[in-house]
Amino acid sequence: MLKSKLLIAIVIIFVSLSSSFSQNIRVTAQLDTNIVLVGDTVRLRLTAEAEKDWKTLFPEISDVLAGVDVRSKSSIDTSINGNSYTLTQIITLQPFDTGNFSIPSLAFKFVNSTSSEQSFVSSDSIQLTVKAFHSDTAKTIVDIKQPLDEPLTFWDYLPYIIGGLLLIGGGIIAYRLWKKRKKEPAEPVKLELDKIHYIWALDELSKLEKEKLWQNGKYKLHFTKLSEIIRQYIEKKFAYPALEMTTSELIQDLKHIYIPSEYIKLLEITLNISDLVKFAKKIPSDDECIETFHNSVEFVKKTGFYNSFVEINNREA
Repeated sequence: MLKSKLLIAIVIIFVSLSSSFSQNIRVTAQLDTNIVLVGDTVRLRLTAEAEKDWKTLFPEISDVLAGVDVRSKSSIDTSINGNSYTLTQIITLQPFDTGNFSIPSLAFKFVNSTSSEQSFVSSDSIQLTVKAFHSDTAKTIVDIKQPLDEPLTFWDYLPYIIGGLLLIGGGIIAYRLWKKRKKEPAEPVKLELDKIHYIWALDELSKLEKEKLWQNGKYKLHFTKLSEIIRQYIEKKFAYPALEMTTSELIQDLKHIYIPSEYIKLLEITLNISDLVKFAKKIPSDDECIETFHNSVEFVKKTGFYNSFVEINNREA
């Protein structure tokens, strides 16, 4: 009688502990749909709920589960709720055969971190139905229709209109610029050189005038500088070695250039008087000093823009 009472007490304690354990731990396995077409994927959600002092180990899932291919397994997600937690894992299944499949119950292992007590809790089994595609063979297969062309509107043509106007406008501007440039003759470089020689000679003569050499009795220095200015101008302007030539040689050669004879006469008078002052120690009069300087200025002004490259006829060696 005593043994019977003891056995009953043990059973009551075990049932009580089992009931307490089952109240604190819960596992589920659930499909997002129980009917799929062959080749489609279906998700199996595994969930375990337990208190924090219990460690949960999920069941090991192989590459095939109950004849259904396992396509992927997610990592285990954890959410905390007070003194308990929930673990979730998604198993993606993909059946390639038709029929009814039974996903077996899956065992979860729980270990108490305080007492090292172990326990297994299993999920319920699940039914999965896989169906084949059904095509209507009575209908005739037809070609795929091409997309219908929509009618073009003004806004469809607008970019082409703007592009055409810009092209025409650019062509008109380019033509006008080309025509304007064609009408404007290029200024010869020679005219620029002539201008440089002309300005240089007049500038040097102006400097000589400001020195007032002959007014202070320095006749030889005045006429030496005057002669050098004119001869350098002729060398630059007409490409003659005027500094190395005698006055008679220079005048003779210049007569073959298309320059009016009266301009050459002005030069001849100036150079002859300069030679007499420099080499024969002639003392010029004030009128001669003024006249020769005036002749030099006039010669430069009159010949400043004559063509420097005219032909020389019958030039003697």
